[in-house]
Amino acid sequence: MLTRNALYSGVRALASPARSEVLGTGATIPGFALEDQHGTVRPVDTSVRTIVLTRDMEAGEMVKSVLSEDGAARLSRAGAVYVSDVSRMPGLIRSTIAEPRLRQRPYPVLLDRDGEVTKPLTSAAGRPTVLVLEELRIVRIEEPVAPDALRALLDALSLSTSGTPSDASRVLSWAAAALDDAARGLGRDAPGDASLLGAVAEALDAEI
Repeated sequence: MLTRNALYSGVRALASPARSEVLGTGATIPGFALEDQHGTVRPVDTSVRTIVLTRDMEAGEMVKSVLSEDGAARLSRAGAVYVSDVSRMPGLIRSTIAEPRLRQRPYPVLLDRDGEVTKPLTSAAGRPTVLVLEELRIVRIEEPVAPDALRALLDALSLSTSGTPSDASRVLSWAAAALDDAARGLGRDAPGDASLLGAVAEALDAEI
């Protein structure tokens, strides 16, 4: 009989994207599966309408602030999964500090521990990447610069999942305009406040 770890490894091997180039709008993402913070394997397939992706502490803090209230329901309404690439975090910090803290969150966080599964997905330093999907085809990519912009985008996507295609298009256009307004107001290069944990993790990453 296959062990749980062997089965999980097989799922990853079969489903992980084989290409190394960054996938943009119009490209199709191969379906994949990742463990969440509780060890549950969760698929990303055609039922998923949105991927929220983070690769660093600053982007993760933004997502955390938005999902701190009603996070599981907010993700569900948007047909979204939250995926965190934690491959750059030292293994000891990840296993003893980060993952135990993630298990306290009341919504699933899919963990890409080696960074290979999400490698083909675009990202920006300090910002979450929101990929809007139709049957795993990327139809829009957004990089919110502030929590309010991310919150507005997820809420707009919640509306689009229950409307007609034309309704969805109008809602997403409105969300894109809101993101542009937020970017102009904050400045795309405005630095975020680094948390103490983020600074410590980065320092350890440089030393280990």
